[in-house]
Amino acid sequence: MISITKKSFLKASINGGFYNNSLIKIIFPKELTKTKLTLIKLGLENKLLRFEKQMNKVAEQSCEESANIFIQSISAIKFDKISITNIDQNSSLTDYLINKKSKELYISLYPLIEKKIFESKLLEEYNFLINKYNKIPFTKKINFDIKDYIVSKTLEGIYSLISEEENKIKKSLF
Repeated sequence: MISITKKSFLKASINGGFYNNSLIKIIFPKELTKTKLTLIKLGLENKLLRFEKQMNKVAEQSCEESANIFIQSISAIKFDKISITNIDQNSSLTDYLINKKSKELYISLYPLIEKKIFESKLLEEYNFLINKYNKIPFTKKINFDIKDYIVSKTLEGIYSLISEEENKIKKSLF
């Protein structure tokens, strides 16, 4: 599991590791689709694209620094409680990791990603876009936690990559 994790983090942390991978690419929040469409009508499509690239860059950069957090969590799992015979089509080691370690990993990753968000000035870009939208008369004002969104999507992306690697190994065994 550790080698799978290292491989997944290496894949995610390269330049374009998130943005160029449709499986894990972080897009403008679906919850804000109406906002996105309105901002495009206002001529801000390039700013939206740049913002999406920056979100993915933050995820990539945070993966460089967070691999050890995952490896430590995985090392703490008692694999004697899980045997290959217990793993069927509906469950996996990745699911176990998600179910048992997600909260801990989220808490560990949040400050790292928050730091990358600050360094990249991503929050300034986000605030610019949201303030433009919020100034439109008669629109519902947006109050969306973009930091939480990026942390959650980064975790989802890593889990997807780990699962992908795990499935390759399972296929080669069976």
